[in-house]
Amino acid sequence: MAGATLCSKTATFLQTLVLNLYESLYKDLPEESIGDKIKKYRLIKGMSKVELARAVGLSSRSELNYIGRYEAGGKIPDNVKNLICNVLDFN
Repeated sequence: MAGATLCSKTATFLQTLVLNLYESLYKDLPEESIGDKIKKYRLIKGMSKVELARAVGLSSRSELNYIGRYEAGGKIPDNVKNLICNVLDFN
């Protein structure tokens, strides 16, 4: 049982370390538009575009490409924008 606890603590430590690395790498990205913010906070969280799309309920093949469009300045429906903001923890 102690080995499982050690593995769990090590995994948590490594996950925290990686997230801190992502934050230090991407914290200075611009936030001039909502698309910039989405990309910045997605990268800080270590999420791919597909992972973010799935996290907000976009699942069809065409919908999985929407995050890239939003990051490039495409119009974002308000309900999707709110979901993205909640997943990425920003306003």
